[in-house]
Amino acid sequence: AVRQRLHALNGHAMLLAAGVKPDQGPQAMAWLSREFGTPVYLAPQGWLSQLRVNTLPAEVKVIDSRIEVRQWPP
Repeated sequence: AVRQRLHALNGHAMLLAAGVKPDQGPQAMAWLSREFGTPVYLAPQGWLSQLRVNTLPAEVKVIDSRIEVRQWPP
């Protein structure tokens, strides 16, 4: 689902990873970046709970200063 959505967005997206353990961080982030062919950044602490994201992957958009969250499976 993530690969299909990335392809549809034509590179107009930023990937954030959540739940990465600090001791695995650099290796996990490098693997994810290679796997998806784009940089992957670590999601800020508490960010998912603030946006009420319960399942991953999720897509977060800002539209006219409004935040829209779409989670998979919908």
